[in-house]
Amino acid sequence: MITVDNREVMPGTGVAPSLYAIGWGLARLGRFAGQTTTWYPVLPHVYTVADLVSREAEIHAKLHDSAESIVGEQVATWKNGLTSASEDELLELIYREMGLDFPNEAIAAEVHIADIVARSAEAKILGHAQPDHPHFLEAREKYPELYEKALEATRNRIAIYTPAYCFGETAEL
Repeated sequence: MITVDNREVMPGTGVAPSLYAIGWGLARLGRFAGQTTTWYPVLPHVYTVADLVSREAEIHAKLHDSAESIVGEQVATWKNGLTSASEDELLELIYREMGLDFPNEAIAAEVHIADIVARSAEAKILGHAQPDHPHFLEAREKYPELYEKALEATRNRIAIYTPAYCFGETAEL
């Protein structure tokens, strides 16, 4: 794949997408693979996850979906070993390019919880077909304060990250 800033990011080449290309791509990928009544990109989801974690975990939250800028948004239930291996390879390249170490277990767990909570809030707000699916309800019940914070962050970002903003004149190179 050739990124928007002309990097050739291919398996086995050792080339990572730039932060610019990551942001560009994530701003154009719809959450839940586009299966909601309100369009919402992955990029503001990443910022919401970052809002829900400690300062120490923030950079890892901002990078947690960065590989999707190349491999695309794929819902968790459809990810398989091949998809996960591709994402892992890209994340390793991105972290290496940024001079970062992977998060320790505690930080990885914190980011994972924030990701699940943000996903639950987004399902409720974006018109997901099953916003009260047991998986989403569990996150709401287990982390009610984080869930409220995620709801507020998502509501605020919907107004900003519109299709016109992400695909229109303001999104030009």
